[in-house]
Amino acid sequence: MKKIVFLSVFIALAIIISCGDEILDSPEPEKDNWIDLPINPALGDTTKFDVSSKIVGADGGTVDFTKDFIGGPYGQYCISAKLRVLSGTFAASDTIDFTLSVDLQNALVSVSPVDSNFTQPLKLTLTYCGIDLSGINLSEIKFGYGDGKDAFIDIYYDDAVVDTLTGKLEVTNAHIEYIPTPIPFAKYGWVRKVD
Repeated sequence: MKKIVFLSVFIALAIIISCGDEILDSPEPEKDNWIDLPINPALGDTTKFDVSSKIVGADGGTVDFTKDFIGGPYGQYCISAKLRVLSGTFAASDTIDFTLSVDLQNALVSVSPVDSNFTQPLKLTLTYCGIDLSGINLSEIKFGYGDGKDAFIDIYYDDAVVDTLTGKLEVTNAHIEYIPTPIPFAKYGWVRKVD
């Protein structure tokens, strides 16, 4: 009986030791570098809003989202997003359903589709107001593209505002262009810089 117990303990110990190297070598979990939005219990399980619009290539068009929420350090906060698709971005006779997914947990949106065949970038204007920016170092914040694997890429935009006194983050005419990535829903938003 003692041999069976000893053998069982020995086998269990051998398994733990052999798996230990894999545990130590496993990659660290993804860091959360997105800027957080206020928690709003009234939203329940809702984590995002999707807004869509059918856009004809010859005409161009927009996808808009604007909403005020209760919460944050100023009593309410707001999110406003506008995606512009310029005329001629894709074939004049085509109609494409564009979707803007507005995240309610972090200061980011997802845009779909972003196609490598588009002839010019989509333009995104994104505003957050009344959110808590205390403790954020202005030199360590940027607007960028996140691939879902903790890699962030700077993207071109016309203007950006970071105002800690009013809790405002705004980017104007961010260029949303095709970036090859294995992640199907790339995110665009405000992040703390990653070294």
